[in-house]
Amino acid sequence: MSARYVGIDEMTPVLEWLACQRAEAVHAHFSMFRVAFENPQVLGSSFGASDAMRRLNQFGNVLATTVRRTDLVARDLTDFWVVAPECNVDMVGCRLCEIANSVTDFGLDVVDCSVGVYLFPIKDVDFAGMGGRKVLERLRTFTPHFCFDPARDCAVTWMMRTGQSLEDWKGQMRSNCFRLRTLCAGANP
Repeated sequence: MSARYVGIDEMTPVLEWLACQRAEAVHAHFSMFRVAFENPQVLGSSFGASDAMRRLNQFGNVLATTVRRTDLVARDLTDFWVVAPECNVDMVGCRLCEIANSVTDFGLDVVDCSVGVYLFPIKDVDFAGMGGRKVLERLRTFTPHFCFDPARDCAVTWMMRTGQSLEDWKGQMRSNCFRLRTLCAGANP
């Protein structure tokens, strides 16, 4: 059986149950990744609605085959959500960042694509009694714990490929780019 992603309505009951767990419960510790294609109007005007949806479907299928079997992938319009139980956030984030960099293969690079991760349980936030959709709406208002921005993260890739230092990079880079954080900590990205 090939991997596939589900509609957001299939994920919301799972998310609702997970988000309502007590902080000390084993199921309360998971990561929620959001792969977001900003500005869906540009996607629609660039390709037409049906072609844009076909391209997003292809991207979603690649995303679903790339993550672990225990991860749940769902799509909400132009946002893909990945629920990952107990995982190495940097490792999964790196893989998702590589996938987000592959948006050019699908022609989806006409809009910005970003990857953010939320680590549950979120301190001082109570999701009890919220439906799964409300949890997602609330998450969208939070700053992710980590951001993996393919457009800016390429500086580290460039540095590794050329052997030059980050001081030579002329572009911008987010301060919470996980590859930069890993590099600065002395580990290999």
